[in-house]
Amino acid sequence: MKKFIKFAASHKIIAGIIGLAVIYGGYRVYAAATSTAGVTNYALATATTTTIISTISGTGQVANESQVNITPQVSAQVTAISVQNGQTIKSGQVIARLDATDQIKAVNTAQASLQNAEIALQKLQQPATTSTIAQAQYSLLQAQQSIYNASTTLAKDYIGAYNSIASAYNDMPGIVAGVSDVLYGNEASAKQANMYVYLNMAQQYTSAVTQFQTTAVASYQAAIAAYNKSFVDFKNMAVPASTTSTNAMLAETYATAAAVKQAVTDVKNFMDFVNSTLQSQSGSANIGSTYAKQLPAIFATQETNLENYLGTINADVASLYGYQSTLVSDGSSLQSANQNLVTQQASYQELLAGPDPLDVQAQELSIQQAQNNLTDAQNTLADYTIRAPFDGVIAAVDVSVGDNVSGGTTIATIITPQQYAEIPLNEVDAAKVQVGDKATLTFDALPNVTVAGHVTEMDTIGTVSQGVVTYNVQVTLDTQNASIKPGMSVSANIITNVAQNVIGLPSAAVHTQGQNSYVLLVPANDVASTLSDGSVTLRSAPISQTVTTGVTDGVTVQIISGLQAGQEVVLKTMTGAVSAATTGAATTNRSGFGGGGGIFRIGG
Repeated sequence: MKKFIKFAASHKIIAGIIGLAVIYGGYRVYAAATSTAGVTNYALATATTTTIISTISGTGQVANESQVNITPQVSAQVTAISVQNGQTIKSGQVIARLDATDQIKAVNTAQASLQNAEIALQKLQQPATTSTIAQAQYSLLQAQQSIYNASTTLAKDYIGAYNSIASAYNDMPGIVAGVSDVLYGNEASAKQANMYVYLNMAQQYTSAVTQFQTTAVASYQAAIAAYNKSFVDFKNMAVPASTTSTNAMLAETYATAAAVKQAVTDVKNFMDFVNSTLQSQSGSANIGSTYAKQLPAIFATQETNLENYLGTINADVASLYGYQSTLVSDGSSLQSANQNLVTQQASYQELLAGPDPLDVQAQELSIQQAQNNLTDAQNTLADYTIRAPFDGVIAAVDVSVGDNVSGGTTIATIITPQQYAEIPLNEVDAAKVQVGDKATLTFDALPNVTVAGHVTEMDTIGTVSQGVVTYNVQVTLDTQNASIKPGMSVSANIITNVAQNVIGLPSAAVHTQGQNSYVLLVPANDVASTLSDGSVTLRSAPISQTVTTGVTDGVTVQIISGLQAGQEVVLKTMTGAVSAATTGAATTNRSGFGGGGGIFRIGG
């Protein structure tokens, strides 16, 4: 070292050159160690809770409403005029009154309907009284007694029906055998069956007797076939019989008895025809004997027997038919009694359980409907009083007391100094504006004047000029200012939406791809270093995160989902060429760009 110092002292120029070389080399080594050239760095934005006001801007001109025609909303007769030409009036002041007699009745009717609905709800919600419960119990007991009575009656009916069946089968064997003897016995002649003897005797005088004989035989054959089957069924019938088998046996017995009755009737008709034929020929010379000698003595006995058979079987048929009808009638009575018992039991249980929630809800809806009807009637009644919609001067009164007016009739004309701005908007912006939206108005000629207003009218049909569609929006000034003149240029900011306490990001941080929106999300604690311009380097690449956006004011956009307050996203990506100011963990309180750039923050 001493030699180096001695050399430097004697060779100052050479030593200086060597020193500069050493310093430059050290600088190059340091610069290489700290340079960020070629490294990607990012400007970040933090999602914060904020308020976003979406507005539509437009320019136009100031105008004055010159006059407004006051027309009624209803048709009626004018009963009073409360103003005169030239009179200054205030908003809400009465101009005229119309005959509201019928509408007053409508209001009263609506009020009564509402009261009835409310009373009905009160009754529905009242708990059951002791007397009401007792009455329900009594009705339930009566229903039970009705079932007992109907069941007892029906049981007796089935016993009677069985006895009627048994009685019929007690009678029919003798009747069937007796009819068989009349037809096939040989009491009239030992050589022929009775019916052939009688047939031959009558055939001497008329061939019509053959039809009677054929019918009688056919009826008897049908009756004996039905009898043979049903009698076997009756003997095989279980005792006591079920109601089902009794009903079936009753129907079968009735059909058999009816067949036997028909056979007795047809055989008797045959015998009567023979008798009447021979009796009519008793005085003929061809007979050569008296009527009494022609018919055997057994004939009269057989006719008497047939008459007795017919009486017996008629009684059986009537009894069987009667029980068929009675079983149907009393069965229906029992069914009705059972249905009534179910109804009474349900009513009793409902009484104990209290009102059905659905019934209460339905009645509450009835009350609401009645209230709506009353409100509508009252609103309509208010239309019968014509009031000034704003301050102004009566320019003309166009009707007199007694005139009939309607929606197209002008009652009075009001002149008003009300000022408004007419702002033309393109079709995209016009679709976002609604009547009632608030607005802020500024004027080129009055730089220090700002007036609040609201949208009062909008064109329903646009105006097309050179292929561009515009809609005129009328913004009425909320306050009058004498310095504002008609024709002045005006700029309007119409507030179309206000989103409070929402998550917001700079619009530049939100990207779109097709119909989707996304941000480049920075993982927590992923900042490697903060550079001198406020940008940062990251340890890993940002993550694409899909988000749902909402209201925007052009600078800030609402994030509905996909991001939480406090999360950081990439606002801008750039290639690093600035020396690192800080290394290691990221600084958490970055508030702005330094030296022309930095980290953008929304809110606080």
